[in-house]
Amino acid sequence: PDVRIELLGRFDVYVDGSLTGAGTLGRRQASALLKLLALDPGHAMHRERLLDLLWPDDTIEEALPKLHKAAHFARRACDHVDAVVFRGDLVQLFPGVDVVVDVEQFEGLARRALELHDTATARMALSIYRGELLPQDRYEEWVDAARNHLATATARMALSIYRGELLPQDRYEEWVDAARNHLADLHLQLLRLAERWEELVVLDPGDEDAHLEVMRRHLAGGDRHAALRQFERLDRALRNELGVAPSDEAKRLRARALADEPAPPVHRDDAEAPFPGREQHVALIDELLSDAEASRERIVLVTGAPGVGKSTLLSTWERAAERQGFRTAAGSAVPAEASWPYAPVTEAIADLCRRHPSLVERLDAPYREEIERVMASLPSPWSGADAHQRLFVATAALFRLAATEGGLLLVLDDLQDADDASLRLVHHLVRALHGERAVLAFGMKAAPLPVAVADLAHALRTRFGAVGIELGPLARPAVAAIVRARLPEADDETITRITELSGGLPFAVGELTRRAAEDPDWERHADEDAVASILPATLAALQRLAVLGTGFDTDDVVAAFGGEEAEAYERLDDALASGLIERTESGYRFRHAIVRDAVLAALPAHRMRLVHREIGESLAAAGASAARVGHQFLASGDRARAVPYLLDAAEGEAAIGAYRDALGLVERVRGDARGDDRQRLLRVRADLLHAIGDPRAVDAYREALENASPADARILRARLSRAAFSAGDADTAAAALSGLVATDRPEDTEILLAQANVAFAAGDTDGAWAIAESAQGRVLAGERSWRVLDLISLQGQIAHNRGEWFDRIRSELRTAQQSPEVTNAVFDGYLCAAEYLLYGPTPYRDVIELASGIRETAEQAGALRAVAFARALAGEAALLSGELDLAREELTESAELHHELGSNAGEAHCLQRLAEVELRSGNRAAARRLLDRALPLARWSLIASHLLQRVYGVMVLAAEDDDDASAVIDRAEATFGADDYCQFCGIMFAVPAMIALSRMGEPERARHYRDVAEASSRLWDGTAWQGALDEARAHLAHDEGDAEAGRFAERAAREFERAGQPLDAARCRALAGEFVSGAAVLP
Repeated sequence: PDVRIELLGRFDVYVDGSLTGAGTLGRRQASALLKLLALDPGHAMHRERLLDLLWPDDTIEEALPKLHKAAHFARRACDHVDAVVFRGDLVQLFPGVDVVVDVEQFEGLARRALELHDTATARMALSIYRGELLPQDRYEEWVDAARNHLATATARMALSIYRGELLPQDRYEEWVDAARNHLADLHLQLLRLAERWEELVVLDPGDEDAHLEVMRRHLAGGDRHAALRQFERLDRALRNELGVAPSDEAKRLRARALADEPAPPVHRDDAEAPFPGREQHVALIDELLSDAEASRERIVLVTGAPGVGKSTLLSTWERAAERQGFRTAAGSAVPAEASWPYAPVTEAIADLCRRHPSLVERLDAPYREEIERVMASLPSPWSGADAHQRLFVATAALFRLAATEGGLLLVLDDLQDADDASLRLVHHLVRALHGERAVLAFGMKAAPLPVAVADLAHALRTRFGAVGIELGPLARPAVAAIVRARLPEADDETITRITELSGGLPFAVGELTRRAAEDPDWERHADEDAVASILPATLAALQRLAVLGTGFDTDDVVAAFGGEEAEAYERLDDALASGLIERTESGYRFRHAIVRDAVLAALPAHRMRLVHREIGESLAAAGASAARVGHQFLASGDRARAVPYLLDAAEGEAAIGAYRDALGLVERVRGDARGDDRQRLLRVRADLLHAIGDPRAVDAYREALENASPADARILRARLSRAAFSAGDADTAAAALSGLVATDRPEDTEILLAQANVAFAAGDTDGAWAIAESAQGRVLAGERSWRVLDLISLQGQIAHNRGEWFDRIRSELRTAQQSPEVTNAVFDGYLCAAEYLLYGPTPYRDVIELASGIRETAEQAGALRAVAFARALAGEAALLSGELDLAREELTESAELHHELGSNAGEAHCLQRLAEVELRSGNRAAARRLLDRALPLARWSLIASHLLQRVYGVMVLAAEDDDDASAVIDRAEATFGADDYCQFCGIMFAVPAMIALSRMGEPERARHYRDVAEASSRLWDGTAWQGALDEARAHLAHDEGDAEAGRFAERAAREFERAGQPLDAARCRALAGEFVSGAAVLP
C-alpha cells in the first residue's frame, strides 16, 4: 500500500490516499505507538525501548501485554493488518512498504535548501511545515525524547551550515537544550532563505533584520502607516531585552515614513523653551542634584491640579540632570487602560537601559533575567508561591548601579493612577536607594488621592523627608510671557481675559492662546471644551481611541476599528490632524489627560458600553493581553464574558508578585463566575489571600474545597493546612490533612511538607521523620524545590534533637559518590540544624574538631559540597568563639569552594558570616560589600526563606546609622513574602531589627519584632539565642525607661558566656554598665 504519515502540526495516517482513523484514535498508547514508530528513521524499534518509553514504571512482564494490546488497536485504526508487526524483538511499522513521513521530507528538503541556498527548494520545504512536531503531545514524556532526537540531528545540520566555529563546543549542548525543537528553528532559517519576512516577524518578533525588510517593502509600496506600524512592533519586541533599542537603520526608515506624514498642528511649547512662572521650582533641581552628589538621597513630590504643569517641570528637571551627567529614568503610571503591573517602573527601567546600555552589561545575570521576565508582559502560570521579592531586589540593584555610576534621577509621573504593585515597588526603591547618589521625583495630582497613594505620599514626607512642591496657578506676568511667546501681537486686554478664563493653569493658557490665534471671535467660544470644534467623524474616531486608553499604538488603533486597516489609518490621520493626539516614539497618546477626558465626556453611556464591547472583541481577536480584553468586556457590562480573561490576567499578575492587584481583579468578578471558572476563581483567590498574609485565606480555601475535583482538592487541602498552620490554628491544619495520602507526583511534595510540619508541631517526631525521609528519593528523581529542601531541613533538625546529626552526616557521606545531587541537597537543607548545633551547648572547640572530621571524610569520598559545608561549619564556630583569623580563613575557603561548585546557598551563607567577621573587626564598609554580594545569591537560592532572615539581620547590624538601619528593615519587610519565613531562622532578623528600632525610638515596631523573636526563641531553648533575645529586651526596656534594662543585659552576658561566645558576652556586660549608669548605648 501507499502510506503517508503527517506529524507536523497534526497527526494523520493515509493508506492508499484515504484518511484512516489513526488521527482520531481514542487509545492514547496505541496512538503513541504509531507516532514513535513513524519518528524512527527505520520505522522499527526494539520492543524493550518502546516499553521503556510508553510504560516506564512497569516491569517487562506487566508492560508487554499492554504493548500487544496497543498494537492491536493501532492496526484497527489504520485498517491494515500489517500496520504494526512484531518480528523477533523488533516492532515494525508497515514493514516492506515505503512509508512517507512529512518530518523526513521536511528535513531532506531543508538540508538541500540550506546547503545549496536554493530558494525554490526552501519554499517546497515550507509548504510541508504546517506546525510544530506533534503539538497535541507537547507534554508527553515519550515525545520529548523523540523531539530531542530530531532536534539534535537538525541542530547539527544547522550548525554545520550556519554556525561553524561561532558556537564553542562546550556551549553546544546548552544551545540544543534551550531550543528544544530545532524543527521550528529550521523553519525560521528557511523563512529567511525564502525571504518570507512577514511570516518570520510573527514567529520571531526579535528578528530586527526581518522587521527592516518588511518596513522597506511597505515604504516601497507607499504605505507609510504600515511601515510605522512595523517599527512599533519592532520597538515593542526589543523593549523586552534590556539595553536594546531599534538600530540606526530602523530609525532611518521610520524617519522616511514620518517625512511623508502631514505635520500636525503644534500646541505645546518647544521642549527647550523657558518655563515662565516656575523659575524657582526649575532651579530647585540644582540643589537636589548637589545633595545627591554628596550621597544624600533626595525625594521630591510634585503635586497640583491637572494642567498645572507637573509633567513639564519634571521634564525640565530631566534635561538639567542629563546636562550634569546624571543618569535619568522616566516612566508614567498611565500608558494604557488595564496596563501590566509595575508599568511605570518598568517603563523607567527601559528608558534608563536604552540611554545607558552599558549598565545592563554590568548587571548580574539573575537580576537581568528577572527584570526581563517582568518587562516581557507575557502570561505565565502561577503556582501559588511568592514571586515579587526577586523583582524588588533586581530593580533596586539596577537603580543602585546607575546611582553609583554618575548619579540617578528617577522620575515617575501620574502616580495617582499607579497600581498597588507599582506603589509597593516605589516604596521599596525609596528605601533601597537610601544613601545613594539619587534624586527620586514623583508627580501626582493634588488631593484627594486614592488611599494607597495618599499613604505613600504621607510616608515619603514624614519618614523619608520628601520635599513637597504644590504647583499653583500662574500669575499674570507668567501668563503674559506664555501668550506673547505664541501670539506676539496679543494686547493687554487679551492677556487679561486669558488669565481670567484659564485660572492661571498653563494648559488652559495654551489652549486659549491657540483659539485667540485661530479665531477672532475666540472669547465667545472660550467656555467650549477642547473637542467642540472637531468634526463628528473625527470625534467618533477619537472616542474609540480614548476608550483604548491614554496611550496606544497602531495595532491598537487597527483593533479599535475592527481590523479594517484602511479605515483605521484614515481615522488616525484625522485624529493627528486635530492636534488632540500626538505621536510618541512607540505609538500615540492624547496630548493631555484633560483632552481625553473631554473626548470621553462627549460619548453617551449606552454608546460607550457598545464601543467597549466592540473593542474588546477586536482586541481578543488580535491576541491582546487578557487584562485589556477583560477590562473592555467589564466596562461594556458583559461581566460574565470578562471572567476568563480577568482570571488569566490575575494569574499573570500573581506570577510577577502583583498580588493585591490580582486579588482586585478576582474580587471584581467574584459574583459573576460560573462552573469551572468559579472553581478556578475560588482557588486563585485563596492562594492570593495566603500570599498577602490575609487571615481570610483559611475560609477561602474552605470555600474553594466545597466543589473542587478530587485532584484539585488534594492540593487545596495541603494549602488549607499551610494557611491554618501559619495562622496558629493547629487543629484545622491537622484536620485538613486527615486521610490524605501523598503519591510520588512532584506536586504532592506540598502535601508531604504540610504533613511533616503538622506532625513535628504536634510532637510526633517519628511521624515527621518518616514523611521527611521521602525527600531524598524526590531529589534523586530530579525534583528541585524549596519544599523538598524544607523537608530535608526538618529531617536534619529531628536528627539533631535525637543526638544523631553527625551520624546522619557520615551516613550521607558514604553515599556521596553514588548520589552527588542528594549530597548537595542534603547539605543545603541542613543549614538550620547546623545553626542549632552552633548556638547550643556543644563547645566550639568540639564543633571545630567534628567539622574537621567531616571534612576529612568528605575529601576521601570526593564530596566537595560536604568539604565546603565542613569548612563553613568550622569557620562559624571560630567566629562565635572569637577566633576571627581562623574564621576568616575557613569561611573564605568555603565561600570560594561553594562558588566553584555553583552553590548559591552555600556561598551566600559564607559571605554573610564573613560580613560578621568584618563587623567584629570594626570594618563596616567591608561587611556591607560582602552582604551586597550575599543578598542576590540568597534571594535566588532554594533556601531563601532561611538565608534572607540572616542576611538582612546582619545588614541591620552593619548599617552606618539609624536611618540606614531603618531603610534596611523597610527593605526587608518589603521583600519578605509569605513563604520567606522559617520558624527557626526568624529570630535572626527579628533580634537585630528589635535592637535597631528600640535605639531609634520606635517601640511599637520593636515590640512587634520582640513577639516574633520570642515565638522563634521557643525553638532555641538552651541556646545562645536566649542571650541575643535578652540583649534586645534590654534595648527595648531602656527605650521605654524600664529599670529592668540593666538586668536583661546582665542576663544576656551570662547566657553568652555560658555558650562560649566571649565577644558577645563582653558587649552585653558593657551594655549593662551603661544602662545602669543611664548612658546612651550603641550595640
